[in-house]
Amino acid sequence: MRAPAAWSTTREALRRAVGNRSFRGAAVIGSGAAVGQAIQVAATPIVSRLYGPQAYGALAVFSSLLGIASILVTFRFEVAIPLPREDEEARDLLVLALGLALVLAGATGIGLAAWGYLFRAAPPGNPLTRHLAWTLPLGMLGIGCYQSLAYWATRKQMYRAISATRMNQAGAAVATQVALYRLPPQGLGLILAWIVGQAFGLRPLFMAFRATGPRTPLPSLGRLRGLARRYWSISAFGTATAVATTFGDSLPALLLAKAFGLETAGVYLMASRVFSLPEQMVGTAIAQVFMGEASQRLREDPRLVPTYFHSVHRTLLWVGAGVLVLGSLSPLALPWVLGAKWHAAGAVAAILAPMAATDITVRPLYNITVIGNRPRLQLITGLLPMGMSIIGLVIPVLLGCPARVALLSYALCRCLGSQMNYLLYRQVAHAIGAGAGPGPAAHG
Repeated sequence: MRAPAAWSTTREALRRAVGNRSFRGAAVIGSGAAVGQAIQVAATPIVSRLYGPQAYGALAVFSSLLGIASILVTFRFEVAIPLPREDEEARDLLVLALGLALVLAGATGIGLAAWGYLFRAAPPGNPLTRHLAWTLPLGMLGIGCYQSLAYWATRKQMYRAISATRMNQAGAAVATQVALYRLPPQGLGLILAWIVGQAFGLRPLFMAFRATGPRTPLPSLGRLRGLARRYWSISAFGTATAVATTFGDSLPALLLAKAFGLETAGVYLMASRVFSLPEQMVGTAIAQVFMGEASQRLREDPRLVPTYFHSVHRTLLWVGAGVLVLGSLSPLALPWVLGAKWHAAGAVAAILAPMAATDITVRPLYNITVIGNRPRLQLITGLLPMGMSIIGLVIPVLLGCPARVALLSYALCRCLGSQMNYLLYRQVAHAIGAGAGPGPAAHG
């Protein structure tokens, strides 16, 4: 009787999950990410033979520069789009974010072109550097437009549009990589493929906005200035939080390379990629759904927010358990998949698994600080993981500990930082439910 009872309980849990709107939304977005990842994985053996390591190095430099620049391209005004009660105000925030992206991308292009003209007699260095004056602004504009329109689709719970962007981006990027592999200098084809992929991902989001956006006239400059002042706290603290998060995520590879050499940093990178797929497929999808659904509950009845918050967290705990299983299998699976020389990556993946599991159960909930209009707390939750990363890595390195000991210390400190963030997120959710959550910016 125990087996049928267990099966009945499992079947009922699955039925409730499938009937849950948040689960369905995350599944729709996650399926698009899965298809996009499958396209890229399937094309990797071909693309890696068309482009050499130097070309991928150029792409890495471009991606790093773009990652830093993209933090400032819209000043994070787009994260407020799901919050207002009225669609017209949300549309005006979208216009503000898109306008900033256009202005800042253009200013960056002019600045880089002027720099290249003034210092044209300097050593040329990498031949791709002269192309940054137009590739970097295009990348910034693409990211700004994508992020802004994606938040509008999140507001409207149009998860199929977000899912379609992932597939469009992957397909267009792979096709461009293959088509432009002879384009000099080496690596420019990879960079242009990234930009083309972003552009192809915009179409479903733009069509979603056309179908659901208000038909009222566009806002005046005075109206946009007023919105910028009203939502400035969300923008300023959101930008600072993004800077802290980006720095915290980039720090381990840099410190490991400095202290233990490039090989150790490469092993860490490969081990981290074991958990990138569930993070992109599940964590990012749930984060987008959580933002849209929690914002809607805030507008309808704030007392529903804490219950929804805990429901999403319980779902994420199951995902975290799956990540732990994946980490436990890595020492056996990775050498078989990647080759015997990657044996160390399997061991490092097992060390990082608790950190990855904790991150994926907490990080998708970070937008509760935006929904609850807690910008300073949002900054604190961005600084905590960065601070714990510094403590967990710098101290073992200074003490002369081996690389795996340093990584274990790093993973444990990041786990502690994530748990501290969860307690802060839960406090905000309960404050919203008690009527102490959103300020005027959230109500619109």
